[in-house]
Amino acid sequence: MLNKEMSQDVLTIREKIVNWLSNYLLESKKEGYLLGLSGGVDSTVIALLAREAVERTGKKLLALILPINNDYYDEEMAVSVCKQFGINYKVINMEDNFNLLKSTVNNTASRPIVYTNLKARLRECAIYYYANNSDHLVLGTVNKGEFTIGYFPKNATAGDLLPIADLLKSEIREIGKSYGLAEEIVKRKASGCIWASTAEEEWGFTEEELDIMLTALRKGNDGVMTLQGIPQEKKERFLTLYKDSKHKRKFYPIFKKDK
Repeated sequence: MLNKEMSQDVLTIREKIVNWLSNYLLESKKEGYLLGLSGGVDSTVIALLAREAVERTGKKLLALILPINNDYYDEEMAVSVCKQFGINYKVINMEDNFNLLKSTVNNTASRPIVYTNLKARLRECAIYYYANNSDHLVLGTVNKGEFTIGYFPKNATAGDLLPIADLLKSEIREIGKSYGLAEEIVKRKASGCIWASTAEEEWGFTEEELDIMLTALRKGNDGVMTLQGIPQEKKERFLTLYKDSKHKRKFYPIFKKDK
């Protein structure tokens, strides 16, 4: 499904990603792609891009919808998207599994992020179980803003490959529009994963401000700090998150005995 009113830039990016996904899948000799679908715009757009890729390659796609304790997952919306676009899906309620695991490790975490990451990694256990069983690759759902400021748990939502980790939120929304995705999903704000209802509250700046600072970061820290129209404390917060999350953007540190 193609929205003819989209700009050529958006359609070009979309085509490049679909080609990249198609080629990667063929070269890997795997049977298809698998991802966790939350009902948000990021994972939904990835699912639509992957659907195109598997159609071109004759491979398969499976979306897993894995709600836990009614958190940021929107099960109804995710199911609706799968039905609308003909995406194979499976719903697995992970609440009992999460509560059992939490009680097994004594349920005494003092930081909210501990349970946030536990949920993400528990979901990823299920995702990789299905991926391994069907010889699929796991699509990571981290976008450029999240990747840059470290707003994702290591060894969880990054998966095997990252289709949108170089895309601004505005670009992801435009790709969603190009597929005819409902405005309700296209405009949906990222949900908070730790203590707030939205990610913006947890970051300390808006998604739009994040896109602006990401673009300015191409010129280094000075490019961000000299931006007009964004408060100083927000720019400093962004750069702090960027610096402190550097370890998340690097491959595993490996000791080299020959150095």
